[in-house]
Amino acid sequence: MNNEPMREIDELKTAIAGVQAKVDWHEEQIQDLQKQIDDHRNKQDELKKLLEREVGGLVGLKKHARPRRASGSRSGSTRSLIKEFLSVSGQAQDTEAIKAFLSEKGKDTNPSVELSRMLKSGEIIRPKRGFYTTPQK
Repeated sequence: MNNEPMREIDELKTAIAGVQAKVDWHEEQIQDLQKQIDDHRNKQDELKKLLEREVGGLVGLKKHARPRRASGSRSGSTRSLIKEFLSVSGQAQDTEAIKAFLSEKGKDTNPSVELSRMLKSGEIIRPKRGFYTTPQK
């Protein structure tokens, strides 16, 4: 009688048991690491509470929101202001002049991105590098 299939089955069972033992060991390691992580988080929370008591808050660790402008301080979108400036001037204007105009209107921003978008959409043209104007109709 041929015992070859039974021997192969026993070898597979042994291999499966070995793999299962490794999986169990890894699961134990994961549980131990998770416990360490939880302990560290608890210690962090304790330190934060201690700092809040001692210093009155987490100095330098709190994220502060950027101050927002009052909605009434806006005099129009950057795009509309650029269009206004270029159409009133009637000639090509350089980026610095556009930036100065925007600043005058309360928009302290670099207009490069908006100028690029306006160029792409065809709202303005660039006759030479650094200069912009409205298309001639």
